[in-house]
Amino acid sequence: WNSFFGAKRVEPNDALVRKDLKATTRGKKRGPIIRKITFDPPGGVKDVQKVDLRDVWVGEIRLFRVYHSVLGASALAAEVDGWWVVYTGDFRLGPKEEEKSFWLENLGQKRLSLSLNTERFLEQAKKLHPMVLIIEGTRVSRGENDKDTTEEDVFENAFSVVSKHKGLVLVDFPVRHMERLFTFLKVAMMNSRKLLLMPKDYAYLTMLQVVEPAWMLSQKEKENIMVYHPGKLTYTRLEKDIMQVLMDEGKIVEPEDVASSPDSFLFSCGYWDASHYLDLPEKVLKESIYIHSSSEAYTEEQEIDVKRFAHWLRFFSIKPLGIELSGDEPTFTGEFHASGHASARDIERAVNELDPEVIVPVHTLWKDWFVKRWGQKVRTERVIEL
Repeated sequence: WNSFFGAKRVEPNDALVRKDLKATTRGKKRGPIIRKITFDPPGGVKDVQKVDLRDVWVGEIRLFRVYHSVLGASALAAEVDGWWVVYTGDFRLGPKEEEKSFWLENLGQKRLSLSLNTERFLEQAKKLHPMVLIIEGTRVSRGENDKDTTEEDVFENAFSVVSKHKGLVLVDFPVRHMERLFTFLKVAMMNSRKLLLMPKDYAYLTMLQVVEPAWMLSQKEKENIMVYHPGKLTYTRLEKDIMQVLMDEGKIVEPEDVASSPDSFLFSCGYWDASHYLDLPEKVLKESIYIHSSSEAYTEEQEIDVKRFAHWLRFFSIKPLGIELSGDEPTFTGEFHASGHASARDIERAVNELDPEVIVPVHTLWKDWFVKRWGQKVRTERVIEL
């Protein structure tokens, strides 16, 4: 085999690489990758042409932060010939009154304030009296029967399951969804477990705290997050920097640590990291549960991915929660996921509050839902001239 490839596997010459891995002498030489950006980072950068938005747009443009499942989600209002066009982007409304106490207790006042961004956007956009409203409609097809799971529901459902389970808990959620990360961190802490993240996810977490200081980890929260040592030979620069810091702080968890004490961890390791399941003994996997805390599959490619992953869960005898495996067709049960998109009921409220003259639904195949409610105000053409 080695003679066929003309390369040998040797001990890796990198302190960050796990000792049970071997590196190959064969490799590709890669030149520098040059990317163009639209802003000057600290220290400057070459090959960048800055463009002032005022040079390409005559009217006024306003940006409004909205509440969604990722930081930085925004709505946009643009002035065109004295009229306003408002685009919502992806959004959802903040927690209901009965849920705000949960946010205050578990996430804090600053984080609760961020969740109210959409309400603030609607108040300000309403004053513009928009002529055109471009609005998302991801969930309108579900209608009145849509189950509007809240983040508090996710917490209570996850806590109920984790508190009764004695083995390893595998959980699948997007780490960039900060509310979800802190929900599972809280669940882990209340069950004397550590939340175990991948290096890339912990690196993203540290950067997201810079973007939005309200999500800065407290000392207690930091103490309850550990990082898994993955079986990989190369790391991105961001991962490499954070791995060195974590090693110095003693926050790296090896596969044998998980194998010897699986009930000490809530492991964020879903579809994209499933290859790391092979690091763990069969007995540990058989006594594990998997919690799906992400969105359902919307595209054909996503459906194929979910089916493939479901087969692996079945192969390893891992009990899935949040999805049910019936034959070859997984079903998403939804009790561990609160959508980042507004419900049909909330979409209707937003449109009525903004009261535009023209409505352009996007991010949906169910434009008839809009026509049924607002008639000729709704534009459904593939190419719309205003």
